[in-house]
Amino acid sequence: MKRRWKILLGLSLVLGVCVVAAMWLYREGPGWNQSITLADGSVLRFRGVTVGTNHVQGSGLGRLVRRLPQSLQDSVARIAGGRLRVHSRRTMETNLLVWVEAAVPAGRANTRRESMITTAGGPVAGHGAHLALWMPTVWMPTGGTIMVAAEFPAWPRRARDLELVLVEWTRTGERQEAGRFRFPNPEVTDAPVWHAEPLPAMDSDGDIQVTLEAFVSGVGRMTSQGTRGDAARRVRKYRETQSDETPGAFVAFRVNSTDGEKRSWKVAKAWLSDATGNHLKATRWSGGEDGTLEFHPVLWPEEESWKLTMDLKRTGGFAADELLVFTNLDLPAMDETHNFDLTNTVQGLKTVLRSFVRKPDMTNNSWSSDDLSSVQFEHDYLDERTVVDLISVTPADGGEEIETGGAVWSDNWLQSSFQTLPKDVTALNLTYVIQKTRRVEFLVDPNWIEGTNQFEIELEVTQ
Repeated sequence: MKRRWKILLGLSLVLGVCVVAAMWLYREGPGWNQSITLADGSVLRFRGVTVGTNHVQGSGLGRLVRRLPQSLQDSVARIAGGRLRVHSRRTMETNLLVWVEAAVPAGRANTRRESMITTAGGPVAGHGAHLALWMPTVWMPTGGTIMVAAEFPAWPRRARDLELVLVEWTRTGERQEAGRFRFPNPEVTDAPVWHAEPLPAMDSDGDIQVTLEAFVSGVGRMTSQGTRGDAARRVRKYRETQSDETPGAFVAFRVNSTDGEKRSWKVAKAWLSDATGNHLKATRWSGGEDGTLEFHPVLWPEEESWKLTMDLKRTGGFAADELLVFTNLDLPAMDETHNFDLTNTVQGLKTVLRSFVRKPDMTNNSWSSDDLSSVQFEHDYLDERTVVDLISVTPADGGEEIETGGAVWSDNWLQSSFQTLPKDVTALNLTYVIQKTRRVEFLVDPNWIEGTNQFEIELEVTQ
């Protein structure tokens, strides 16, 4: 009898261990039962978070099987079927991925959706990651369930708890919050703290000295502006960011040439970094050549200090070996493309003037870059301190300079667009400049605007 009880007790223990092991192997992670129902009927469920460059999401059993040789993985997968539920992704840098399972109804969803990270209860900031929830309807017209991941190169790394904030665009183009997922930070850092330097602060590089006069973050996209005194000075007032906005930053600075030459300088690139390893480049900005700069995204204000880095470039006074000139380029007929493939080398950089696309002039305020005439310029991959710009466009037979309508670029190409291009112009002269930037850095207090803490600055009007 005693022996039978021992056997039963042993079997019970083994069964208990198996149950615990199964619970571990099939566990989904903390917060897996959180869900958000969207206006179109889609239901999003939180499915976990991963950090690193090799991301594997799924049950413990699925992650365990992923370590086996491929032949064994295939055999186990056939036996277990869909219970493994493993998804993977690789990233070039160490990123944080938030995994979301989406049950999508039939029909193509046209709503734009974006997600952002914040500390629990803190201000929303940082990089915005799009959620491609409309894609399943391409191959699943009757709807279905997919796994999507929101990818973040930066996040509040000291915070114990984080929140994924889901934002939807309304038909009128406004942003509105659709819900949040809360989860523990998978890697909390105890990195040393940086301390901000008092303003005004100075830094120099080569032949320039830059004075940082003001820095503020958490600002909205709308400002009020007026004049003061004899109208030689203007006042800008910045308000806090609203729920339908991405927080930005405002910078006031002065540039002085140290070699006695009179030159004009413009911000070419700007970014923020912090002591925990976050690094975010400005993706949208304005100003940069009148002593002010407004940009986003920004980091989270829980850090005592951020490092503001600005690369500056000249807007004139270029040397002959920095310029690349293309003359008498024939333009295509309306709605046609000319391919040139004109190759040259400047500053050790191989360049190719690739093509020109001609489109009708834009006469309304609603258009995309695909609607504009444009010229495509390609080059070798740039190092971080080299920039390329189209600085002059003129008719080949003389006449006034033609204004460009903006540009898009990457590390190896530049596309410049034109909202208007005179119909009688049949050929153009183009001048590009390739130059090295100057770099300055400052440790700044985030100086985040909250509530009624509006920011006001008085600036001298440049003539």
